[in-house]
Amino acid sequence: LTHWGRLDTEHRSNTAFYRDNYNDAYKDDTYQLQDWRNIIEGHACYNPNKDLVIPSLKLPEHYAHSPLMGGEPMVRDILCYFRGDMGERRDPQYSRRIRQMLHRMAKQNKWGETYRIHIGTNAEVHGVYSRHLARSIFCLVLPGDGWSARAEDAILHGCIPVVIMDRVHAVFESILDWDLFSVRLPESKLSSLPHVLLSYTEEQIIRMQRRLAQVWHRFAYMSGKPLQDGADAMRHRNKEEFPPQDSKVPKDYPFQRVHSFPVQDDAFSTIIQWLYSKIPQTRGN
Repeated sequence: LTHWGRLDTEHRSNTAFYRDNYNDAYKDDTYQLQDWRNIIEGHACYNPNKDLVIPSLKLPEHYAHSPLMGGEPMVRDILCYFRGDMGERRDPQYSRRIRQMLHRMAKQNKWGETYRIHIGTNAEVHGVYSRHLARSIFCLVLPGDGWSARAEDAILHGCIPVVIMDRVHAVFESILDWDLFSVRLPESKLSSLPHVLLSYTEEQIIRMQRRLAQVWHRFAYMSGKPLQDGADAMRHRNKEEFPPQDSKVPKDYPFQRVHSFPVQDDAFSTIIQWLYSKIPQTRGN
């Protein structure tokens, strides 16, 4: 089980933490007798035939404004969204330079004003993070120092993930058909992001949203009383703030307010189901 689905066998570290940078030679007379690069070269970090990329834990309050927590669905008036560390004070290899380049393009070409594509740091993009995600049609899934949990942020808010990570499997990609509810953009095509997103018709977007709504609960950990109590508190707060009888959301809208979470198919249960399916492979011939 892993959070980092790198498929390439000859890969470079993109961390800005020098102690985690496995590009550099490292030996230790006690713990590492030979250069560790001799061990990892030619071996993929992740093999989809035997490994599974699992979601990072997001507490219920992290997606408090999502319909998945009973929040009133919002008008999705943001075309694309990403807020966080843009690598301005990081080593150049951070995020494969993807965050840095997108940030620069967005500012220089005024993507926010022109396309409603908002990419920036916390100081540049103000407001409640969960609300922004719940208002967005597309959300960027970009690497950080290695893996990052942006796919979970997007999906838990009903935002179509736009994956920009070459040769990397996203969460549960080996068991869910991500092509049905996401967009992939090659790292070499960053400048085409606005035009790619604008090329999707309303019908195509709604179809992806409906497919996303069939699986988004599988990215949330809800097993266990503490998590369920937290989710119940979020749903109760949203019910008090937005009474269901006052809702103006059309009945055919893809993301309806969830009032009873399907715990039997949450992230933990999905992992257990996958492990159970692998039992025959452990029995030999």
